Amino acid sequence: MRAVEDPELLATLSRQRVALDVCPTSNLRLGVVPALEQHPIRALVAAGVPVTVSSDDPLPFQTNLSKELGLLHDRLGFTLPALRELTLHAARHSFLPEAERAALAAVVRAGWPAGEV
Repeated sequence: MRAVEDPELLATLSRQRVALDVCPTSNLRLGVVPALEQHPIRALVAAGVPVTVSSDDPLPFQTNLSKELGLLHDRLGFTLPALRELTLHAARHSFLPEAERAALAAVVRAGWPAGEV
């Protein structure tokens, strides 16, 4: 999260395609961000960093991936195609073998609306 404070680090993360996994609810509840609207996910995406979204600790934070994506859509204005891109990053950067990553990315592409991010 703090990577947004260092332009050189952001450029390196983008250039080397290092994925950052974020959980907005966790970041908010742990005080990493003072308000969801101040979450740096947009800055990370704008810098070209491959961002993925997760639910971190679903039970204590009472969240899941659907809720996290819903927050990004409802409160931060992420479009469905933008959420598709975040989900594609997760498929591409998973720890699955390459063939399984490609298959998972194909499922995501088939199941989410395409369009302008």
